[in-house]
Amino acid sequence: MVSACGLLDASFREPSMDYIDLIKATKLMCGATDAQKLVKRAMFNLLTVNQDDHSKNFAFLQDDNENWKLSPFYYIVYSPLPNGEYMTSFNGSGTTASRKTIELMARQAGYKNAQPLIDIIKEIREVTLGFKDIALKTKLDRRVISDITDHMELVWNEIQKEL
Repeated sequence: MVSACGLLDASFREPSMDYIDLIKATKLMCGATDAQKLVKRAMFNLLTVNQDDHSKNFAFLQDDNENWKLSPFYYIVYSPLPNGEYMTSFNGSGTTASRKTIELMARQAGYKNAQPLIDIIKEIREVTLGFKDIALKTKLDRRVISDITDHMELVWNEIQKEL
């Protein structure tokens, strides 16, 4: 196993990576299927406000035949940072993914156009809409649930403008 941090000599203590470069590295090492998985993870992080998406939270595994694959998705949690920016940027932006960025990410992952990525974004949105109902069944404080829901809605409203 090697983390993106170790592979790319990228700091995990400060913003040092961009999803565009991480997608390229994943496609080169693991192929288009894993690059497409990574794009989905990037959009999940964006829409769920997992801003602590630093370079130690992405990894690659090598099998006995020296083939690389993207590791399972881990450290996926609502995690807003004080500066309001993601540790891994979206084509230079620490706050959102523009339409141009969505198109570039899709191309880098091997899609012919942005539509599959737009569909993924909408799919993630539909799933996250169920967060509040599920969270209300737990002992999580209602204010926390409301804060998370409101923050995800804010991010959705921004990304929706780009779709």
